[in-house]
Amino acid sequence: MVTASEIRQQLLSFLAKGIDLDDFEDWIAQNTWDVHRSGDLEAEQLAYSIELFLSEQSSGHLSESDLRSELSLLSSPRIEIQPGAWMLESGSSNQVMPDQILAWSLPSQFVGKEGGVVSG
Repeated sequence: MVTASEIRQQLLSFLAKGIDLDDFEDWIAQNTWDVHRSGDLEAEQLAYSIELFLSEQSSGHLSESDLRSELSLLSSPRIEIQPGAWMLESGSSNQVMPDQILAWSLPSQFVGKEGGVVSG
């Protein structure tokens, strides 16, 4: 079964112009048709959102540029605060500190040589 991470990887490849729109649509159709059986709610929501935007684009309601803009909003992992998190407050910022450590990484094309995030 496809995971949210795998879907997001293909999405990032499309947004970075590593694959074209036709190849992206084909991959989504072939790999997410049964996403409802995966038990991965994030994968389901991501796949359904992408399919909606692809449908709007193919119907002429979104240009490819607008499609890319909409899809870029889906490209970052979602972080949700779960019960059990606590708030650390300081003079300059607030930080949510979960009672569990969450680990995730950015794809290599978004990380600079010193580990900083590359923008634009």
